[in-house]
Amino acid sequence: MCAAVTKPDGRIKRGEETQSRILQAAIDCIAEFGLGGTTIGRVAERSGVSHSLVIVHFKSKKNLFTAVLRELCEPYEEEWVALCNDEQGDPLDRLMRMAEMELQHASQNPKAIAVWFAYWGLREGTEMYGEIVGPDDLTHTQTLRRLVGEVCVGQSAEQVETIYYGVSSMLWGYLSMVHVGTTPPSPERVLCAIRQFLDPYVSDGKTPSSEPDASAGR
Repeated sequence: MCAAVTKPDGRIKRGEETQSRILQAAIDCIAEFGLGGTTIGRVAERSGVSHSLVIVHFKSKKNLFTAVLRELCEPYEEEWVALCNDEQGDPLDRLMRMAEMELQHASQNPKAIAVWFAYWGLREGTEMYGEIVGPDDLTHTQTLRRLVGEVCVGQSAEQVETIYYGVSSMLWGYLSMVHVGTTPPSPERVLCAIRQFLDPYVSDGKTPSSEPDASAGR
């Protein structure tokens, strides 16, 4: 009986390293040129491999773009799930931790934010994003809405929805500032703004003084 032929460990490792290099090059190209300006040729040149080797690893540009989404989404999603599973503190504490995670991620990963905006800017990219990341985004939206409702006990459903959109707008506004290259305020300052925005509706008596001083960041 013939023994099964297996790929030597060295070849497997080199293949994984090449694939990782191609993915990083694709991320760089999308952040710089957008989806429309990112070609297999550009990615191959940026990663230092041949056009055909990119095809060997990813088969098509669509598959490569899909892999980029997964590469950027998975670590973010792991952190989000960990936060959702951490039930320490009251709803306000959990809501603020989730807002902090969103802000810190954007602050520390401006290239990833540029890539997200590149996908949102083209119909092909929007469809791809919706298919791969959309279900997670829906879960995030539902979680934040639920926490806002738990924080703002006694408010009408319509008012809770309005408050949710206020918080969401501040988070999205920060992402936009990071993306367009303006000097955004620090995540701590935005957190303070969110906390002060919520204060009139909070039912547990907490005050903004329990949050970081706004002077901690610009």
